[in-house]
Amino acid sequence: MTGRTHMLAGACLALALHASAPQMVLVTVGSVLPDVDTNRSIFGKYARFFSYLLPHRGPTHGLLMLALATFIHPWLGLGVLTHILLDMTTSSGIKLLWPYKKITVSLSHGTITTTASLKPFFRSP
Repeated sequence: MTGRTHMLAGACLALALHASAPQMVLVTVGSVLPDVDTNRSIFGKYARFFSYLLPHRGPTHGLLMLALATFIHPWLGLGVLTHILLDMTTSSGIKLLWPYKKITVSLSHGTITTTASLKPFFRSP
């Protein structure tokens, strides 16, 4: 998914929620922030060291990133959430439960697909 798509989705969500101008900026920035892990993104071009340290759609696309962004500012977290949800719709999916790297979550084709078993998370009583 492109940065423009993420920015447009974030801006549309902010408009739908009647966000103020500063809130709209935070949502829009948050909507492209997770792609800092690739040097082709808006922020990744200026922080290239992240693309060398982090795999794409790894830690920056997981629940920990969402929690961190929401802690910094709820509107920033909302933007990160839009990014994560949009990237979950691609066939390559995301590492939502990072650092548990064995699970890639994808919602493409209307189904939830994982690359590993979720059985360790669910045990019978």
